[in-house]
Amino acid sequence: MDKYIGISNNTGKELADSLDQAVLLAHPYFNTMLRMLATRCMMQAVYFCSGFESDIKSFEHYGLATPIYTHFTSPIRR
Repeated sequence: MDKYIGISNNTGKELADSLDQAVLLAHPYFNTMLRMLATRCMMQAVYFCSGFESDIKSFEHYGLATPIYTHFTSPIRR
């Protein structure tokens, strides 16, 4: 039986939701393969100091589907 798999990449949330729906029970690794293909072509993360960045678009996190994302690593842990 054929199944239509629709993948939306308009937003990170739509991509995640459509990948969640892209399951073929007869092929258990199909979803894993799609996720690998989708993430391989994404750009690597770029780290910057938030205090020096004025463009709010730079704070978006596509993979987490959030408009503002920051990350802090304690200097003690480095």
